[in-house]
Amino acid sequence: MALSTISGTTGITDATITSAKLADFAAAVDLNGVELILDADQDTSITADTDDRIDFKIAGVEHISISNSSGDTIIKPMVDVKDIIFQQYDGNKIFEINDGNFVGIGGNSTAAGEIRIYEDTDDGSHYTGFKAGNNTASVAYVLPTADGTSGHQLTTDGSGTLSWSSAGVALSNDTNNRVVTADGSGGINGEANLTFDGSTLAVTGAITGSSDLTLQDDLILDSDSAVLSFGEDNEITITHVADTGLNIKHTATGDDKPIVITLQTGETDIAANDVIGTINFQAPDEGTGTDAILVAAGISAISEGDFSSSSNATKLSFKTAVSAAASETMSLTSNGDLFLAGGLIDLKNDGNAVSQIKFYCESSNAHAQTLIGAPHSESATNVLTLPGTGGDARLVSTTSTATLTNKTLTSPVINTGTFGTSILPVSADGTTLGSASKEFSDLFLADSSTIQFGNDQDTTLTHTDGAGLTLNSTNKLMFNDASQFIQGASATVLDIAATDEIELTATLIDVVGNLAGSGTGTFAGILKTDDTTEATSTTDGSLQTDGGLSVAKDIVAGDDIKLLSDASVIHFGANSEVTLTHSHDVGLILKHTATADDKPINLILQTGETDMAANDVIGKISWQAPDEGTGTDAILISAAIQAIAEGDHSSSSNATSLVFMTGASEAAAAKLTLTSAGHLLPASDDAQDLGSSSLQFRDIYTGDLNLNNTRHRKNEVDGTSGSWTIQEGDNDLFILNRLNGKKYKFNLTEVK
Repeated sequence: MALSTISGTTGITDATITSAKLADFAAAVDLNGVELILDADQDTSITADTDDRIDFKIAGVEHISISNSSGDTIIKPMVDVKDIIFQQYDGNKIFEINDGNFVGIGGNSTAAGEIRIYEDTDDGSHYTGFKAGNNTASVAYVLPTADGTSGHQLTTDGSGTLSWSSAGVALSNDTNNRVVTADGSGGINGEANLTFDGSTLAVTGAITGSSDLTLQDDLILDSDSAVLSFGEDNEITITHVADTGLNIKHTATGDDKPIVITLQTGETDIAANDVIGTINFQAPDEGTGTDAILVAAGISAISEGDFSSSSNATKLSFKTAVSAAASETMSLTSNGDLFLAGGLIDLKNDGNAVSQIKFYCESSNAHAQTLIGAPHSESATNVLTLPGTGGDARLVSTTSTATLTNKTLTSPVINTGTFGTSILPVSADGTTLGSASKEFSDLFLADSSTIQFGNDQDTTLTHTDGAGLTLNSTNKLMFNDASQFIQGASATVLDIAATDEIELTATLIDVVGNLAGSGTGTFAGILKTDDTTEATSTTDGSLQTDGGLSVAKDIVAGDDIKLLSDASVIHFGANSEVTLTHSHDVGLILKHTATADDKPINLILQTGETDMAANDVIGKISWQAPDEGTGTDAILISAAIQAIAEGDHSSSSNATSLVFMTGASEAAAAKLTLTSAGHLLPASDDAQDLGSSSLQFRDIYTGDLNLNNTRHRKNEVDGTSGSWTIQEGDNDLFILNRLNGKKYKFNLTEVK
């Protein structure tokens, strides 16, 4: 073919090449920056049109250049955000210079990538290598910024940052299974007293040390007289008392050497009601379980407000239990006040003297008033009730000792003390004026007088000279019992003359209280009858109708509503289209009676909450057998379905889950959740089955099938666990190993 030939004398001339070899020549060939085309379509070339730089173009794009900088050789990619990749002949990536500021060592399907640093010898046959294992996630390590102390080791903070730390003492087992130091000098304290049999680390003899003791697991001292000592002089000891407990002791014999136990919190910002420390009492191994293994009692220190440089107000909270976890029953505040949740104090003596309560004066505590209980021979239980707020009653004694005795009020007790002349009972509430056999003849009151009832005097009966009696408008005038009364409207005066009578001859009273038929008058109260029996009564005094009872407005009932017919129906709506019907010995039927299409019955559970937040229960249906004779678990909620908000509700979100709850030996708990996205989830991981060995689902229709037992279980064949995904192809079934990334396909045999 015709190409240019290069001659040492004539330069470059066109000629026919007769062989694939150029003639030798001594003179240099100067391309003068001309591009050297290498392939047939002329898009791959080498050029040096930039001084001191060679550019390589592939497929019409400059990919790499070679140049120098201060004598250094610079190899540079000419396309931004692209990598330089070195591949083996089979296409496996062996080395990568990545634009993301890292260098990658590639692996293949049979081996991981590896960095090798060879020894300093002529042949370099030995090396130190670094390579990755079968990682399930990527990890990058940050090296320390300075060298560590001799003997230290690299440790990680759990997030990939490495630092130097003390390596501790290297231990190993000797021929007698004793744990010794690396130099064989012995175990703890330089003595061969530490042994390890592959599962248990045992110590014979004492352990001493001048630093902290950090445990990753249990520390067992199996001597019945084992002692933990603290301090350079070992002055603080914790001693095991066989079959009893622990003794904590300050061994110093000098004065003012008490044992002090301080419970400290690491919290840096104590706010009101923060628990600073707690001592709990519990029997966690009690065989009956349930309430028996809950915390039975405790003492907590609780902040009364925010701590500051000038305040650390704290109360002691004492907790006890009856049939639940211990809760506060007594507290001692920072100012010395003692509060009892039950409101009862029992004082028990030592058998030699009666119980006493002393009340000291407000200044020097030099004087006290004493409340003394009765002697043992007086077995009756006496109660002293103090007067209510605002009362004038007080206990007065003219002697140094006040004695309270039981008295019967047979005649008025006249008090002519500080508060004027008055008649007072011996004790508040419960003292009767007169009796069935001894009554007062007449009660004479002034022209303008009031009788007051109740501790707060909220009910009054007032006499006005010449006008009669007025019952304050907010109360009722009762007859026989609380179900029969007259109640006037606000500011109404019920004025009845001596010769007046009230007679009802009306046959109907309408809903606003106006009489219809014969008779006149207006009543703002409730219609009552003279029949005191239940509404089932058929006597003439009962309220009953032959043609039904029609009410145009709301019905308000203070007690039960009973529908006695076995086929009773409650109708709803102007057209009575929704009914609630009693089905005898079965239950209730809720029905939409309209026969047209698209008229289902719709029962809506609504909450009145105005700000729905995450985990708020919107509505709940529960099932229970509260009258089950065995009690305990049997009468708890057995099952429930509840709707729970998944997050804060807003104008653009009402995400809600349905939670299905069932009980086993507890109140019904969540077992299955249907999320707002339509996902069906178990309540806890790896705890619920789909079907059983005796009741199985027929077919499963699904997309990819993900199998994973790495979190909780191992298989029954080789005791390992794994994570696999089965996926479908056009002609094959594939299975992917999620732990190592390997991919397989099932061997399928076509059946014809």
